[in-house]
Amino acid sequence: MGLLNRYDPPAFLPDYNAIPGQLDAWNRAISAWFDAVVASERKLIGAQPQYYNAATFDPGGVLVEQAVTWNALDFIRNKERSDFRSSLAVPDSEVVQPTSRFHGGV
Repeated sequence: MGLLNRYDPPAFLPDYNAIPGQLDAWNRAISAWFDAVVASERKLIGAQPQYYNAATFDPGGVLVEQAVTWNALDFIRNKERSDFRSSLAVPDSEVVQPTSRFHGGV
């Protein structure tokens, strides 16, 4: 028995509930893809890879649940703000002075 009873649709969306057999078809497809990747990796490295099909295999050990945090979005947002602000500051050497043509001249 695996860790999962079956592979559910992404975000547990109910899209497949109204289609007879679609949840089972989804589970079979995902399971087959995992099996193919595991077989491919095993052939490539000649040993059991780190990947496994959680619907058919239980690696054993203690299951640890913890939050997944990712602070990169704050960094990216702050960096974009900083880059944007610095892009607004134009060095004097790049400032184009208006010509007399635009100020009533010829």
